[in-house]
Amino acid sequence: MAPSTAYPGLYAEVTVDGCRLTEYDDGEDARSKTKRVYIQSEEGEQFGVQYFIPPSLFMEYGIKAEVSIDGVIMRKYIHDNYVGRLHGVSRYACASSANIGDLCVGQRFRFATLDTHDETGTVNTAVQNQLAATGEISVSFYRITNIRVSSAGKKAPTIQEYDKVPEKAMKGSAVSLKTQLDPFERIAPVTWVEADHVDGDRPFAVIQFKYRSAAALRSLHILPPLPNSVSREKGTASQLSLAKKPQLLDIYQPGKEVVPVTKRQRTENEEGAEVKLVGERSAKRRCLPTDKDEIIVLE
Repeated sequence: MAPSTAYPGLYAEVTVDGCRLTEYDDGEDARSKTKRVYIQSEEGEQFGVQYFIPPSLFMEYGIKAEVSIDGVIMRKYIHDNYVGRLHGVSRYACASSANIGDLCVGQRFRFATLDTHDETGTVNTAVQNQLAATGEISVSFYRITNIRVSSAGKKAPTIQEYDKVPEKAMKGSAVSLKTQLDPFERIAPVTWVEADHVDGDRPFAVIQFKYRSAAALRSLHILPPLPNSVSREKGTASQLSLAKKPQLLDIYQPGKEVVPVTKRQRTENEEGAEVKLVGERSAKRRCLPTDKDEIIVLE
C-alpha cells in the first residue's frame, strides 16, 4: 500500500484480482502532500483502487475522495465526519459510475497498450492534453462541509480514445500503457450527494500511482535488468578483457622502464651498415621481460 507521507494511516493501493500491485517509491520530498509511487502493470488486466481514511482525519470535517485515471475523474466518494470518526472509512473503486435513464451503470477499468506511429503532422490538442496525464492513477482527498443530497445525476466519464499516437507526442516519456473502459454494466444504486470544499479546490493529500510496463520500469532503472541481458554483457566484457590481457602483460612491469627496441631494414644498395647480433633469445624462454633480456644493438 502507498501510505500518505503527511498523514499516517491514510493510504491507497491498486489491485488486480484482489492482489495489491507492488509499489516502487518515487523518492519525492517527504514534506510533500503528494505521495507518488510506480507500479508494474500488464496489458489486459482489470484493476481497482482501494483507499482507507483513518478516524483521526474526521475530527472536524467530512472528507471527499476523488479517484482519477489518466486525468479523468471516475468516482467521487463523500464521507460524513460523524461516521468516519468512529472506525475510519474504506472504499474500493473498480468501475466508473453514471446515470443512464433510471439505471446506475459503470465501466470497469482495464490496462491497455499505448501504441505509437512515426507519422508527421500536428498532434491533436485533446490527445495531447490526455497524454499529459496518461499512465497515472490518483486519489485526492478534500476536507468538506455542508453535505447535502444532489438532485442532479452524473454523466458517464469518458477517456479520449486513440489507437495510436505520434511518437513525437511521447518524446521523453516512459509511458507505455493507458486505461480503457469496458462496456457498460449495471452497478449497485448510488445516492448522489454534494458538499462544499473547506480549502477551495486544493486537496489536503494526494496519493498517485504511475503505472508502467515491466520494460518501461527497467528503462527507468526501477526494475533490475533481465538475467539474460546481464549475462550477455558480462560475457562480452570477459572476452574483451581476455583479448587485452596479453597485451597489457607484455608492456607493463612494475618498477622497470621499458627499453625501446629500434628496428632497421637493410636494403641491397646500402653500404657501410653493419648489424651486429649480440645475443639470441631461446624459443623456449618466457616472453616476459627479465633482468637478463637480450637486446639487439644497431651500430
